[in-house]
Amino acid sequence: MPRLTLAEFNAYQARRAAGRPVPELEAPTVERESELQAAIATECRRRGWLAFTGNMAVATSRTVGEPDFCIAADDGRVFWVEAKTKTGKLSLEQLAAHAWLRRLGQSVYVVRNFGEFIQAAENKAEPPPPPPPPKTLCEIFMEEEKQK
Repeated sequence: MPRLTLAEFNAYQARRAAGRPVPELEAPTVERESELQAAIATECRRRGWLAFTGNMAVATSRTVGEPDFCIAADDGRVFWVEAKTKTGKLSLEQLAAHAWLRRLGQSVYVVRNFGEFIQAAENKAEPPPPPPPPKTLCEIFMEEEKQK
């Protein structure tokens, strides 16, 4: 009996669920980030979206900290996706890139399973709010003066 990888199974479920609401976060977290990335890429192709991504196995000239996917979706939507395993942590460079993208008004999602990606793709997941802008040296100086 043939066995499906998690990516193949997720793609199969996505095809079957086309047009039906997706249950919230029913998918388990993944053991390998590459399986989740393969499922995301397959789903983007199925929907006719452009998903810009790099190859994890090859050093590329992409920006350090850049999310795994930049997705051009329907209705002019563009959003960024970082795929992580259950225990995967964002690097400092990734945190900085995500914060900068949010300051620019971009939607950035960190997904740990296929269900979270579907929620982000259908704009049901709420991306974290952008961080406040950094204080200028003048503002820092003024605050220090008030404390004296």
